[in-house]
Amino acid sequence: RAVQGFGERPSWLPTNDPASPAPPVPWGASRRPDAVLIATLITVLTAGFALLSAVASMVLVATQPDLLMRELERQEPDLAAQGVTEQMLLTTSMAMGVVMVLWSLASIVLAIVMLRRKAWAAGLLSLSSVVVAGFCFLGAFATVALAVPALAGVAVFGLLRRPDVRAWFAAGRR
Repeated sequence: RAVQGFGERPSWLPTNDPASPAPPVPWGASRRPDAVLIATLITVLTAGFALLSAVASMVLVATQPDLLMRELERQEPDLAAQGVTEQMLLTTSMAMGVVMVLWSLASIVLAIVMLRRKAWAAGLLSLSSVVVAGFCFLGAFATVALAVPALAGVAVFGLLRRPDVRAWFAAGRR
């Protein structure tokens, strides 16, 4: 026997009946992929550590500039003969510290905005991750500790390039 009303209204449209179940929503349109949250956590942890390290270094250099100069002269005895002054080291260290602080803050903000399904933030964070990974891999030849943020940058980039993540951001633009 035929059911009254069958086929009159598409089943995916909402009804006025509170007892009817919610219509199914495609996965990519509703649920945030775990990779987005993992990329955010990696970014916040590594950028947060870089931020704290930069601020601590800037405070140390500002309060004890002679300590930096002595250590560099110990490592490179003819540093003064090359024309490197304490003021030059102080200025360079502070400028690099400011760049690190601003970059770290920007990365943290981008990661948080990305959680709100903003594809532009994910794109900028991907670009930032690649640049950081490149600089840190180069720096890892001088100090192995830079391999950690380099690998974090590669991980964030890889996570944000996953098909499910890209589909989630694409569905948010509609």
